[in-house]
Amino acid sequence: MADQQVTATIGGQTFTFPNQQAADSARREFENSVLERYPPNVRNLAKQLVGYNIPLPQGFALARPNSPWNLAAQAASELDPTWNAMEYQTRLQALRNFRSGNDAEAIRSFNTVLGHLSSMKKSGEALNNTPITGLNKVINYIEQHSMDDPRVNRFLTDAAAVASELTRAFRLTGGAEADVQRWYQGLNPNLGPNNIRSGIDEAIRLLATRIAASREKYKSAMGPAADNFPIQFLYPDSMKALSELGVKPEFLLGIANQSANSQASAGGGPSKPPLSAFERK
Repeated sequence: MADQQVTATIGGQTFTFPNQQAADSARREFENSVLERYPPNVRNLAKQLVGYNIPLPQGFALARPNSPWNLAAQAASELDPTWNAMEYQTRLQALRNFRSGNDAEAIRSFNTVLGHLSSMKKSGEALNNTPITGLNKVINYIEQHSMDDPRVNRFLTDAAAVASELTRAFRLTGGAEADVQRWYQGLNPNLGPNNIRSGIDEAIRLLATRIAASREKYKSAMGPAADNFPIQFLYPDSMKALSELGVKPEFLLGIANQSANSQASAGGGPSKPPLSAFERK
């Protein structure tokens, strides 16, 4: 199998390489060409700074133009033209938060919600409900209370898990938790299949608004450096969950972008994308 082409940004310019090995080689060659002009004690500092791996000192350490820290900052800006000493602390903190802080917790929560939604879809389908709510109520009551059928309880358990984790995602990203409560209160194991599916779609919409908020927060903090430090908002296991839900990942993220753009233009809460925004597989 032929290697897949790779796009990489090196020195502020974007190039296409035949494979990852070629991209890595070109990046090392460029870095060496920049760093060889600096003293050895500056080179490692520059690498650490350009990766936002260490704090950037203030005051006396930067007071002298030829101090190692000033030279390292100069080298960092050559290695990455988006590097900015004035924005360094903000970006460093953002990366820490999105890698191991509350923002990372929020991303884990997004992905957990998708897993619970996949389970909820399966348990909802297992109910084998008819389109008639009243009839479903009678059948489900008899099967649950006279035949010890666990399907209703399983659906309720899965729905509660979605609500709990979705509430956590809203809390971590500053969303209105009441939106999740309204969604949860509208659920009913006696609903018809289309209404249960509609409830799942609504939960995906709610989740998309929080992904939008999280992505916008990261982009705002990192500025033009955001593309150099991509954050994985959807885990591989979530791709499987989305496949089981019948929703393409790019459409979930696309809805997130619509929500962020609508919120920015209107200055209020995120808009509600139409159901047609979901492209079924």
